[in-house]
Amino acid sequence: MDKANRALYATLLFFLTLMVACTDSQRGTDSSASIPDSYQKYEENGVSFAYPETWSFSYDDTPSLYTDRGIGLDISEFSTATLLISEGKSLDLDYVTNRFLSGFQVPEGDFIDNFTRNSVSIGGIPAETATWEDQFLGKTQYELTVAKVQSKPHDVFVVFSLSDEDIDQSQEHKERFLKSIRIQ
Repeated sequence: MDKANRALYATLLFFLTLMVACTDSQRGTDSSASIPDSYQKYEENGVSFAYPETWSFSYDDTPSLYTDRGIGLDISEFSTATLLISEGKSLDLDYVTNRFLSGFQVPEGDFIDNFTRNSVSIGGIPAETATWEDQFLGKTQYELTVAKVQSKPHDVFVVFSLSDEDIDQSQEHKERFLKSIRIQ
């Protein structure tokens, strides 16, 4: 084999390897591959997502209390996941998190202990998580996580409001749920 043929062969081999690697990496990031078959599917008016079979659909309101559209899911009797879509005005993660915390009267409430708030990433999605203990009737653990799923063409947030055992039981579902959201 002469030098020109070797160079051509090496170039073709390089591009073939690159194409295979890109194809494999695209397959690895396909969020639908990580969604279990047991998840329920929601698709309505340009919004689709998948959620655990133990969660139940609650509402789809336009407008919602805080944004142009809100879609609610009940995780349990005391825990929820809420999808918020803001078409009209740009909202930031800190603003939405503060809005929900003030609704819970956290951290200023008289019966609130052990309050923490941190910036986190859930599968690469920026989020804020706040935890606290409510001492009003016994000791109840709470966790509020607000994730900004997308910012264009609309701001899309998910708010997880979890209590007690739902905090641990819902962790594995958060990333799958967030990555399944599609807005058209």
